[in-house]
Amino acid sequence: MIVPTPTTHVGLLARTAGPISTLTTPYTYATACTEIFAVTEVTYSDATETVIISDVSDTRFGACQPTGFTEVETISRFTFSPAVCPEQWTAYSLSTTDNSVSTAWCCNSGYTLYSATDWPIEWATQPCVKVIEEATTISETVVSSGTAAHAPWHISWKASDTTTLWPVPPAWASGGAKCIDTWTPGGSTVYATATTTTEKGGSHATSTTKGAGATAAATADDDDDDDGNGETVLDSNSTLFWFLVIGLPVLGTLALALCCMVYYYRGAQKRARRRRRRRIRRERIKIVET
Repeated sequence: MIVPTPTTHVGLLARTAGPISTLTTPYTYATACTEIFAVTEVTYSDATETVIISDVSDTRFGACQPTGFTEVETISRFTFSPAVCPEQWTAYSLSTTDNSVSTAWCCNSGYTLYSATDWPIEWATQPCVKVIEEATTISETVVSSGTAAHAPWHISWKASDTTTLWPVPPAWASGGAKCIDTWTPGGSTVYATATTTTEKGGSHATSTTKGAGATAAATADDDDDDDGNGETVLDSNSTLFWFLVIGLPVLGTLALALCCMVYYYRGAQKRARRRRRRRIRRERIKIVET
């Protein structure tokens, strides 16, 4: 099998204008291209924070991007099809539709996709972000805390494109989940939790991680499930399971305590009545003696 060579760019190269479309092998940014940032402050999620963000106004930024980057409207500059993520990047929120068109967001290594859409930057309403863990200097400004962010790539491909893409995107299981949380080429694939209907009418949630020759799956049923041998098995995440493990013993303890209280109360009443009867008899005896 012949593996296509990644599209590698060394240095900042001048490019001719052209449409941004097909990138069937990983685009590789030059080292200098990963250091074009600016310091700003943004307000999102009701908080203002210092942010180190990709400086799209820097002329070097456009020169670092695939051919034709500066020739398309801003909102479409990071959209590619058919395409794969850049070298050493991670794909997030992979999804597919019934017409076999798949999409994904790509973030640089160390960054994660910001899932909300309240980010107040026109070209990155859903950016890739990471927490700044050590002081860094950007344009003579020292930043010791905050967030680093860059615009994600948005890629798409059809099922028929997979023969031309490398690395090949993960396959969609027939009748399975139509969403994948993350995919790292050469690493792991985390399938998103999806709900399907079981034969008994209950729901079945599955989250699976695959990678490096190992597969781990976690399942959660809303109802009891069958172990395949006709026996009912209680899942540790089900409501009934926790009721039996925690709720039932608590209710039993409360019931026992209530019974003890009733028994003690009734016993106390009986003892009080006996004391009254003895007192009345003593008083009657005194009256007779007098």
